[in-house]
Amino acid sequence: SFAFKGLDVEVVRACRMISLVRQFDVIMLREILTKALPADFGDYGRNEFGGLLSRLRSTQLVLWDDRRKGYALDPTLRHILGEYIRRDNPELYVQVNLYAIEVYRDWIMRAGDNRGIYIVEELYQQACANTVLAKTSPKKKVDLTLLLKQRIEEHQQTDFDLRASALDRLHHELESDSDLTQLIGSDGLSQLLGIVRYGRVGSRVS
Repeated sequence: SFAFKGLDVEVVRACRMISLVRQFDVIMLREILTKALPADFGDYGRNEFGGLLSRLRSTQLVLWDDRRKGYALDPTLRHILGEYIRRDNPELYVQVNLYAIEVYRDWIMRAGDNRGIYIVEELYQQACANTVLAKTSPKKKVDLTLLLKQRIEEHQQTDFDLRASALDRLHHELESDSDLTQLIGSDGLSQLLGIVRYGRVGSRVS
């Protein structure tokens, strides 16, 4: 309540939803808000979402994340709101994570140098969703190791040096991701890193 003091209702509602992603732009903002809160944002046009992003930036609750090349809610507030939504409305929590995954999958298809970042963000959002699905719908839980293998196979560079470089960047992104480690544990992270290292060795063999 203190953090949101003086902010209009739309900005507050937007903050609550984007607390479930670690980085966003106007596209991510539009996709999440129109699907999660259609009554509030379903009729918003593209320019209106641009204006909403400007309003969010002016709150000082939203920062630029240079590592992920996107805007992000203040980390402390993001964790508090995210945990509240997960406990209070687990169905919405899962759904918003899945909306974010849809956006990341599109970005992964289009991306060049930033593909590794988006793959890690997809893994993170799925890991978040898995925390609820493991209890409510175990069959819908996604195996992160299989997901990572699929992404690596789908987007292998034909040039072996470029492939090895891309896998090195992906390995670094995973290894330094404390949020993901907290969700899946050090053993879970080690399994993901092992998949990337195997792909790296495969590049050399090829």
